[in-house]
Amino acid sequence: MEALVQDLLVKEGWQSGESWTLLRRDLAEPVPDPGVHVEVTGPEQAEEWAAVLRASFDRSTFSGAH
Repeated sequence: MEALVQDLLVKEGWQSGESWTLLRRDLAEPVPDPGVHVEVTGPEQAEEWAAVLRASFDRSTFSGAH
């Protein structure tokens, strides 16, 4: 299965070794900081989060209700 996935990705133009194509990671060592901003949100941001999802997908049914 793994080889098939890799073959299909290459066929679509992905290059081996590109950081955004990582399909597995060895967790024996600490994972390096990717340099991206990560924000933890709570229920108070649920409606905003749902609005982004609704805007991103046609016929979305996401809501802020929990």
